Amino acid sequence: PYLDAWVSERRGGEAGDVIRKGGAVRRIVSIVRRGEWVAFVGDQNAGKHAIFVPFFGLDAASFPTPGLVSARLEHPVFAGVAAHVPGNRIRVHLQRIAPPPPDLPLEEAIPWVVLRCHEALEGWIARYPDQYAWFHRRWKTRPRGESPDIRLPAYPRRRKRARAAPERQ
Repeated sequence: PYLDAWVSERRGGEAGDVIRKGGAVRRIVSIVRRGEWVAFVGDQNAGKHAIFVPFFGLDAASFPTPGLVSARLEHPVFAGVAAHVPGNRIRVHLQRIAPPPPDLPLEEAIPWVVLRCHEALEGWIARYPDQYAWFHRRWKTRPRGESPDIRLPAYPRRRKRARAAPERQ
């Protein structure tokens, strides 16, 4: 709870404002319907709950949430970054991502929105490549049944730490 309060305060909110994964879509929809906004990190590896959408030309395990909320509410989302610029300043870039066409089925509408968010982020990363966290394992999770490809990043396997044997008395 102390860490949650510290993080929330620095993000401009109150303790408890960080939305947990369980029930997140319902909570986000409720917040947006009240006229408030929600921000989340959209360039993280989404793991087993992912949809796969190209990011710099390679399918990346992406969270479907922005696309799902945009499609369900017929509401735009905004992709954004904060970049350091000369003069020790920060410039915030926002790009409005229109909701998907209303006749697009939900299973196509979700990646439609997420792809446009990725394209906006790619543009800012190309403009400020030194400010992107390239050490993040963005392409670690792969689509089921995908064949190995020379273009994919190779991440070292993490070793399990050996537990020390209990001391005998």
